[in-house]
Amino acid sequence: MESRKDKKWEVSELKIELNKTEKFKEQNIEVEEIVLPVFERSFVTNDQTFTFKADGSKNYIGTIVLKHNYNVDSTIDIENKDSEIYKTLNLIVESLDSEKPTTKEEIKKTVEEIYGSNELEIEVIKNGLKSEEVIDGSQTIKFSAVKKEDNSNKFKGNISFNHE
Repeated sequence: MESRKDKKWEVSELKIELNKTEKFKEQNIEVEEIVLPVFERSFVTNDQTFTFKADGSKNYIGTIVLKHNYNVDSTIDIENKDSEIYKTLNLIVESLDSEKPTTKEEIKKTVEEIYGSNELEIEVIKNGLKSEEVIDGSQTIKFSAVKKEDNSNKFKGNISFNHE
């Protein structure tokens, strides 16, 4: 079970893996997943529990219970053009009035209303340098996911949009 650390096992896959191993091949070992009730909680654990039962007709007899822990990256990549956040950030930049200056703080406020505070950093780049707070004329608006020490990141990556 340790060969898979990034996703769930299906019972059929475990049976195939058992039969690939000479030691357990054709040993009449049954595999079942124990599905535990899920209680309301603020986080979801990524683990599974399986029983392996050998009927004794070959070399093995008895039951063993094993737990499989796996990690899943649930952060949303803001660079993915198909993601809702990419489309929304692009729409925010496209909706800026090129005739009326907009402050970085106004953009930040809009982004935080949608995605929460301390999730995305915003930079304004003009002529390759970080610009003043006022956004007017042609520049690049860069959104970067905030990396949190406790790994509670909602997003990853960074993306830049040109504002004309």
